[in-house]
Amino acid sequence: MTQQLRPWLTDEIHHAVAESAAWAELARALAIPLAIEADASVRGLLRHSNRIGEGTPFAIGQPGGSAWLAVDGERVTAHRRKPEGIPAVDLGALLAREPLIVEALRSALTHGTALTAAATVLGALMGPAEVLSRQKFLYLESWAPVLEQHAYKSAAAMAASLDLMRPQLLPGDDDKRLPQAALLNEYWWRAHAIAQLSLLAADREAGSWLAAMADRIAWINWTPTFPLLRERTMWLASCAAKSAAVFGEPVVSKYLAVLERARHPVKVFDALFGLAAIALTSPGAASPIAVELRHLRNSLDRMPIDGVEYIALACEKALSVIQGHSPAIGAAEVRALLGWKDQSPQGLATEQALLADPTAITRSGHYLGFLALPTILATSSGAFNPDQSRLLARQIVKAPAIARIVRRAWSLYAEPFGDIISERRIQ
Repeated sequence: MTQQLRPWLTDEIHHAVAESAAWAELARALAIPLAIEADASVRGLLRHSNRIGEGTPFAIGQPGGSAWLAVDGERVTAHRRKPEGIPAVDLGALLAREPLIVEALRSALTHGTALTAAATVLGALMGPAEVLSRQKFLYLESWAPVLEQHAYKSAAAMAASLDLMRPQLLPGDDDKRLPQAALLNEYWWRAHAIAQLSLLAADREAGSWLAAMADRIAWINWTPTFPLLRERTMWLASCAAKSAAVFGEPVVSKYLAVLERARHPVKVFDALFGLAAIALTSPGAASPIAVELRHLRNSLDRMPIDGVEYIALACEKALSVIQGHSPAIGAAEVRALLGWKDQSPQGLATEQALLADPTAITRSGHYLGFLALPTILATSSGAFNPDQSRLLARQIVKAPAIARIVRRAWSLYAEPFGDIISERRIQ
């Protein structure tokens, strides 16, 4: 028995350590600028290190050169490039040679409120609501230049933890008992935390390092969209689309390679979804992607894929969206099915969107995910989340519905694509 458990326990421990380390890096990345903002002595030492006069704005280069902080009086802001026209200090170099600055920053982090504040705002990613308020997300987004790479690393570590949790949520198909609500909620929170962390990196200016990262990853069981789209809910798929669009043209060939070798319908749908998101936001990529999808559509009858009729329809509808041929009724249908309204305080995080399956077919004959793409990509990341005034600190989707969603996507007899969806089906 011990021998049988050991590999699973090893994986569990390995991923727990990796996730904890990534989360600690993320919290520290947020706490450092908060500490500099809160502690005048740290700012004074940073000024003195480079003979910067009191009251003169200055920039702080982050270790690794990935981002910059600008200090103006007591205010600190985050930037991706060095602010022009002001003196700069290199924080990494200073920490390597100036023990006084090391000690002052350590003291500010240990005895001040920065770490607590960072842990509090990041802790909200793990409940009690499945999504942050718009205000909390926008606060984190304001620090995105210093957070986004750590955020993406944390998201990847959490995605691995979902793989370990999932078998505990899928009892035998003849077992009607629900897993424990606490475990279902944990899985749900983690999936949505991954989405929020991915949104933090969903800025066009993050595209270069995201594309470089994508070059270092084997695209076998991973694409920018797959960790979220595979859960088959519309809000998670929306975040996946936003992320894929930022990766942009540099990953088109990788998505096409995934599409060419994919034999599982979910992987085919995922690749089509990612390509459509890129095509709609990178005009130069739209025509080449459309050419490749037409070629795929015309060769499907020679490919050994289960559910080929649904894949053919997905290919056709992805092309329709890319070429702007989706009927005008599509936008109205999406609004009716998902409850998405212009300037809505609920944003895209409606109950319908948290529950609906992007692979379901609408009454007009379109896959819901493809039909929703233009609305998703035209929505700012902050508006994915509900306005605080309308948000209660509670979870919208309860454990029994989460169990159904998990089984829909992951059980041995998962619900197939092509299910007809209507307003009454989203409950």
